Amino acid sequence: KPSLRVTIEGNSRRETLLLGNPFTKENNFKSDPLAPATLHYARMEDRTQVFVTAIPNALLDTLRRAQEKLRDTKVLDFDPAAVTNISLTAPGQAEPLVLRLDEAAGWRIVRPAGAPEIPADAKLVSNLLQRLALLTVTPHTPEASGFLRDAPSDAEIENYGFNLPQREITLTLKSGTTTPATAAAPARIALQLGMSSVNGGTVQARVVGQSFIYAVAGDTLHDFPVSPNVYRERTLRTLPEGSKITGLSLVANATPDKPIVSLKLDANQTWDAALANETELRRDAIKAVLANLSTLRAKEFVRDTFSETTVVDGQPKPWTYTLSATLSLGGAESQPTTTTLQIAERSGGGTQLAGSKEFNLVFALDQPLLDALWTLTYGDRDPGAPAQTAEKPAAAP
Repeated sequence: KPSLRVTIEGNSRRETLLLGNPFTKENNFKSDPLAPATLHYARMEDRTQVFVTAIPNALLDTLRRAQEKLRDTKVLDFDPAAVTNISLTAPGQAEPLVLRLDEAAGWRIVRPAGAPEIPADAKLVSNLLQRLALLTVTPHTPEASGFLRDAPSDAEIENYGFNLPQREITLTLKSGTTTPATAAAPARIALQLGMSSVNGGTVQARVVGQSFIYAVAGDTLHDFPVSPNVYRERTLRTLPEGSKITGLSLVANATPDKPIVSLKLDANQTWDAALANETELRRDAIKAVLANLSTLRAKEFVRDTFSETTVVDGQPKPWTYTLSATLSLGGAESQPTTTTLQIAERSGGGTQLAGSKEFNLVFALDQPLLDALWTLTYGDRDPGAPAQTAEKPAAAP
């Protein structure tokens, strides 16, 4: 009655090792501390001789739990480059979030009710696909197996949270794509993530059409947000070549007659010449504002519609500052245009909201622009470095 039977098969040969009880008789065998091993009785199946052999403990554990230890731990098997469409759904969501790959325009966010599509950030979509491709089985406890069920009952499916999955992510692949799992090209691969109602809120995964249920990391749901603003292209505007900013204004809305910055270039004047009389701190800050307005980026999106007030510390308040720039888009017949941002008070160490009628958005400013505006609006109130105090002489012993 062998404790383990290991068979290796080749083209025209087959060998089976039968492993018996541990060899416990007194002996001089010394196991390698770095790779502990245990002596066992053994014999080949087609021979009568019994011998003693050393089996590394790690190998023995792998052989005894081969169905788990040797199993592929990746949940999904697909090529991220073959994906042309991504659909994400969460409970309570009226419409799925759909990301579509346009061959000419790149990744786009499909909006419901026939609203125009908006650009998606290709890097963020790529990160999403990489997280899906790298999603692996993760046991919820060190002692448990990450392969929870191979043939779950209906009650187990419900207990694991798949009757109302927290996420359902569907990938559409290019026509003609094949995977190692199937000979035919699957048109779609659908992943469901469920939260258990009986196991302390653990997260499980399964692929639609397969019976297997896997344990995955507890923070997996946070890796797959369903808000369209998460995947939206952060660059709002990049001035075309040959264009430049010819005027800049920053005013506090409470005192519009006392502008913080009011500059306008004369004909053929450069910004270096226009800023020659400014202090070094203000000069660097204004140059940073000009650079960030030329390529305007949002750190994150807050609201898809502009409003005349914003929320600061939980209270609706009017916008604090108005930042305006005059743009010359080049060409003899082009007329200067003005772009304006409404700016709120800084609401955190790295958060300051801005609103734009032009883009019909409320968003958080990117850090370089936020820092430059802080210098311009609060620089005169900076107390500077602490005063140096004379060191007291050391006390006598």
